[in-house]
Amino acid sequence: MNIGLALALSATIALVTSQIYFPTEELDQIFESATKKNQPLRPSSDHDATDPDSTVSNAIAKLTLDINRATGKLPNLAFSPYNIAGVLAPILLGSIGQTSDEISNLLGFDERFRLKNDNLEIHRQLRRFSQKIGLITGFGDTIVYKSVIFVQEDYPIRKEYELAANYFYQTKVLKVDFQRNPAAAQTFINTWVANNTFGIIPTLLESTPRPSTKAVIAGTLYFKGAWDKPFLKGGSTWRPFYTNGRTSRSTSKVMMMYNGGEFPYYKSKDLQVEILGLPYKGGNTMYVILPQDSNINKLRYLENYLTPVQLLALVNATKPTEVVVAFPKMQVSATLHLAQTLRNLGARSLFDPNTSNLALITPGFTTRFGGVYQPRRTTTQSPPNWNNQLIFARFNDQTSCQRVYDFITRKYRCYSEVRRPRAAQSQFPQTSPLDFLDRLKEDHRQLSANPQQANPGLYAEEFIHKTFIDITEEGTEAVAASGIGINRSGGQVTFRCDVPFLFFIYQKETKMILFWGSVTSPEPSAPSDSK
Repeated sequence: MNIGLALALSATIALVTSQIYFPTEELDQIFESATKKNQPLRPSSDHDATDPDSTVSNAIAKLTLDINRATGKLPNLAFSPYNIAGVLAPILLGSIGQTSDEISNLLGFDERFRLKNDNLEIHRQLRRFSQKIGLITGFGDTIVYKSVIFVQEDYPIRKEYELAANYFYQTKVLKVDFQRNPAAAQTFINTWVANNTFGIIPTLLESTPRPSTKAVIAGTLYFKGAWDKPFLKGGSTWRPFYTNGRTSRSTSKVMMMYNGGEFPYYKSKDLQVEILGLPYKGGNTMYVILPQDSNINKLRYLENYLTPVQLLALVNATKPTEVVVAFPKMQVSATLHLAQTLRNLGARSLFDPNTSNLALITPGFTTRFGGVYQPRRTTTQSPPNWNNQLIFARFNDQTSCQRVYDFITRKYRCYSEVRRPRAAQSQFPQTSPLDFLDRLKEDHRQLSANPQQANPGLYAEEFIHKTFIDITEEGTEAVAASGIGINRSGGQVTFRCDVPFLFFIYQKETKMILFWGSVTSPEPSAPSDSK
């Protein structure tokens, strides 16, 4: 028996979207971040002196390779590790105990972030890191990340969590009614995703959410980039692609684009791979890794044994080199169900209704059993019946208050106070604009002292990640580009992607992998019997 369930979803496209389903709640006010995007970045504390950017980027690189290895042997794979981490971050913010430890480990955060008396240091660094990504991206590239928590309109979320999620991740809270109108909730969520991916991902929730769903945490990451050196317009031709290597019969034909000039390039004798950088105008770069004499088996071997250190070392080793480039004009799309993958990578508690603990997100509803107030547990087979399972304690106006038990204070609070706390009602007087962070830290301290008693029963049921990447002569996501000359040539190196390869969109200053892909059979394609 559990109090609710959650579903995680995400989407990508050089446009990406993420979502997670949870049993959470509804709140009206949304905290507007005090930090404007164009403000200079400042260390949030003395701990920033350790410059944790490398730790964050290495963690995301590890998560990237782990997910790539764990998602099976799809012909073509694409996902956004940055987007996936962006969905997990607000969940980490609301978790305690085993759930918090496992998500932290999954994201690779070491002990420098896990300060004994400050559970928020991780989130300060992630906030600063996200701001840095936005500030570094220059003209010609667009990176937009948005996130929201869709909550059941009568389910209580802690106000301090809502404010903190908005402060750290610009995650807003919107009300829906999963219980009485799940189809309308599905439409509302899909419309939000479509609007924030500019219509490129029109549907994220393929099926209607269960009526027992309490919340969906959703995020969209949109990337749009124009090549710094566009491929030759009008020069693309259908050419054979060799999934099993150039010594075997070709499996299909692909529209091959051509380019030439000076590009970041490196050939590793140790790893027996080549890497090429295709820069965007705004400073981001698509890197392509090509195994020597590549075929599908050599690509799988590379995927299984490539380490984050090796991956980042390859990027750092590239030097400007004259290169002739042949690269498929392609679309890569994938829908990944990552719940089992994340379990296998160590985040088991989040998906287990018996052990998941997201008590910083919600106090949960309660009911009376034998005179002892405990968290109410509902079945997943049928929607909860609030009339039968909630005990209403009323005072003053008979219709003004529905009381819920707060495991921090061990007292009952009017539900309206949970939803719209005023300074006079709070046990923490409002003394500064960021006072809610102190309240959340105190919540964490007290709830961590007895995590099982505080557990509201909120857990994640699924994590869905949708990705779509469109690569053309002009750039990624079919961006119009103009002006750079057609007549370019390279005289030293030929880099021909007519065999299986890896690619990733990367921001070098932050060492962040925005998108990752593995290609063994590019689309669109045409039948081929060429050799």
